[in-house]
Amino acid sequence: MPMASSSRIPKYCLHKGSGQAYVTIEGARHYLGVYGSDESRERYDRFVGELVASRKGKQIRAAVACLTEIRVVEILDAYLTHAEGYYQKGGKPTAQLALVKASLRPVRRLYGRALATEFGPTALKAVRQAMVESYKQPAKNGRPKKPLCRNEVNRRVRIVKHAFKWAVSEELLPVEIYQALLTVDGLRRGRTAALDHPPVQAVADEVVDGTIPHLPEIVAGMVRLQRLTAMRPMEICLLRPCDIDRSEDVWVYKPASHKTEHFGRSRTIFLGPKAQAVLTPFLLRPAKAYCFCPDETVKRQHAKRAESRKTPLSCGNRPGSSRVRAPKRKPRERYHKNAYSNAVRRAIRRANVERRKAGLPPLPRWTPNMLRHSAATEIRRQFDLEAAQSILGHASMNTSEIYAEKNLTLARQIAAKIG
Repeated sequence: MPMASSSRIPKYCLHKGSGQAYVTIEGARHYLGVYGSDESRERYDRFVGELVASRKGKQIRAAVACLTEIRVVEILDAYLTHAEGYYQKGGKPTAQLALVKASLRPVRRLYGRALATEFGPTALKAVRQAMVESYKQPAKNGRPKKPLCRNEVNRRVRIVKHAFKWAVSEELLPVEIYQALLTVDGLRRGRTAALDHPPVQAVADEVVDGTIPHLPEIVAGMVRLQRLTAMRPMEICLLRPCDIDRSEDVWVYKPASHKTEHFGRSRTIFLGPKAQAVLTPFLLRPAKAYCFCPDETVKRQHAKRAESRKTPLSCGNRPGSSRVRAPKRKPRERYHKNAYSNAVRRAIRRANVERRKAGLPPLPRWTPNMLRHSAATEIRRQFDLEAAQSILGHASMNTSEIYAEKNLTLARQIAAKIG
């Protein structure tokens, strides 16, 4: 094939999907690095200089070879650019984006300057071991790091593999690089130094009942509602009056967002008489306002303290006089699952202080996720496994549509009886 003339020198181009600079040589795309960076400009200038200086195929092949030296850090930067646009919901980044950044951090630290074509199974295993031992590194805030469990390490390794898979799909790397990484198996239980957390168990009713008196009123309502309905913690946090159909005896709640919506699945939650009784006081608000609001919790706590005040109003501080006018952190418009879990943990701590004084055994630690397991266990005991699957919303994508109506009817009947 005849060589292009000097007037047809390949242009310095931008690959919009990855943010990489590239040139096209004889129909093949070659990447230079991050678009606009000094390194990519240097590679391009070096190639153009050799191209203009000589028309010999050997020198041109050498120029092309220098363009293929894309480094791991450039792959990571390109993938993060893609991830920042991809992992969004409602215009805001999802938790998956933070997980992607954390997963790629040890790759950048250990192999950032290495050639991407040299990142193989041995390198991936070294990154995995660094994840297992990450708790040994000093934390920025001075607190000791918690070790990652085996499942979490495996999940982060899968994210690293996916980053290289994406690079292959964008023609940044040859497919052999990703295929080699696929040969690295996940860590197996009992065959690694990584921790294995015990599976989430149900929490006993007496433990929940012992915790509820020490919870803020709003969080106590969240706990009672979740125990009756087997909702996920986030589904409780997202509940709004406008999301509930109250036209029939059994109310229907369809969350505006849920865990499996990106798989194309719908989520329908039925609220029976007991759940309705718990929820009704929290529906007295604008239709699009969240039923469980931290700001409301703070206001109720302040009002409760004012009621129990013993100092006369003529003495000491007046209500609101010590309030920070411009606080750095303001209560959010709704609870997040972590804040919900933290509120439960603090309540358990307060309950155990009183129990120790009374000579009673402490309450075990539990989380809102365990309420879902408790409800599932009770439903399966009273009905069957299909009933539990129907209430929990665990139907797979392959489930036939003829079963959907049957499952929803069953879920409605169960909610009317026990929820």
